[in-house]
Amino acid sequence: MIGLPHTGMGVPRAGVRITQVEDLTTLVDGPAWRARLHDGPTLLGYLLQDGSGATVFEPEDPSARRTMAEFTAGCRLPWDQENTEPLAEFVHDLLKTEHDQADAVAAAHRRGHYLIRAAPLGFEMYDGPMMLPLTVPDGVFPDYRSAYEAALRVELPPRVFRAELWMGQARGWVRIRPEPGVH
Repeated sequence: MIGLPHTGMGVPRAGVRITQVEDLTTLVDGPAWRARLHDGPTLLGYLLQDGSGATVFEPEDPSARRTMAEFTAGCRLPWDQENTEPLAEFVHDLLKTEHDQADAVAAAHRRGHYLIRAAPLGFEMYDGPMMLPLTVPDGVFPDYRSAYEAALRVELPPRVFRAELWMGQARGWVRIRPEPGVH
């Protein structure tokens, strides 16, 4: 089982990932998108969220349908302590969240910023956390120790109950609020 770095979802193997997202949002239907889903270089099909319900998988062919069904059955959700087979819609949404957060981290890194992920009270998984850039003045980028020390001093928006700093691929997301050791 491989743990994805941004969502914590356990996946049975590497390679199944979203490679491109098209925003289909309208003012009437709310957030909507279509995402290309690959298994390595092979296009499996598309994940579609039309804003009206569960995210669905549109397979490229019957083989892709089987591949995705086997992949989904092998996934495990980070909050499921009973380790049961997840609903496909949760796997689909977490693959999208994984893609979005990886993109946010990469964009911040390209600008020489660190990234804080903050969840306010009332946060729901489908809302997505706030992603807040952090710069460390006069530092050599990346210097995660200095970034961590700076992140502990950042004034976060009101009602944030949990915040984490991306500390690179080796350490992942590290909690800064509540401070480690405080419950």
